[in-house]
Amino acid sequence: MFPSRRADPGTYARRERSSGPLAATDCELMRLDISIGLDDELSELDQARLARHLERCDPCAQFAHSLAGFTEVLRSDWIPSAPG
Repeated sequence: MFPSRRADPGTYARRERSSGPLAATDCELMRLDISIGLDDELSELDQARLARHLERCDPCAQFAHSLAGFTEVLRSDWIPSAPG
């Protein structure tokens, strides 16, 4: 599991960029932050960083839009009716 950049720094360790063969890219970190942000658990500083990244990165902006829509559907009260 990835450590998170949640708003409560006392509980969750902040992810830092690492080096080496498995180093995360900016976009990979931002995509994790998109998910964390949808749960309203991103600090104000990280929200600002994410917003700035999304302004200049179309693939991440599209990912954020898609994930927000998917999350909205999952959180909705809609339950399909049984066939018949």
